[in-house]
Amino acid sequence: MKSLKLTLSVFMLVAFASVNTFAQEEATVTATAEIQAALTISADQNIDLGTIQTGTSSTLAAGPDDGTTEVNVGTSTSYGIVRMTGTASGTVTLSFSDAILTQSGSDPLDFVTVGYDSASQASHTSGSTLNFDASGNLTLYLGGTLDAAAGSGTYSTSGGGTASPITVTIQY
Repeated sequence: MKSLKLTLSVFMLVAFASVNTFAQEEATVTATAEIQAALTISADQNIDLGTIQTGTSSTLAAGPDDGTTEVNVGTSTSYGIVRMTGTASGTVTLSFSDAILTQSGSDPLDFVTVGYDSASQASHTSGSTLNFDASGNLTLYLGGTLDAAAGSGTYSTSGGGTASPITVTIQY
């Protein structure tokens, strides 16, 4: 009886194992990816409106070739410079914030930021698309308009209170 049970067990095991031995078909799927260069961004020069007069708004050109008429700015001014690298001839979306300057945390002044790309010779607002050059480089100049100040003193984006700097962001 034991040998019959053993024989039947072996027979059933072989029968069940052979059920899944049908012919198989297969398909292959290929994959590709375009890898873009890592984005880098650095603030190489800060904005300085110089010594200005109270009661009048100020406008600072965004770069050497911007062509904007400067109004109520000092003699030693500087526009902002942001340098970026990425995929050669690649396109990125640019976003940047406006700044708020305060004097010791009070008297906030809005600075409405404008960007300028000398390679394309065009002004840009937040949300613009820009192209890297053939070497993967891009330079953005920043300027803009500062509200009229009611009081005298030194105003900055690190002045405390509601002060906030310009934040520049790029993404593919």
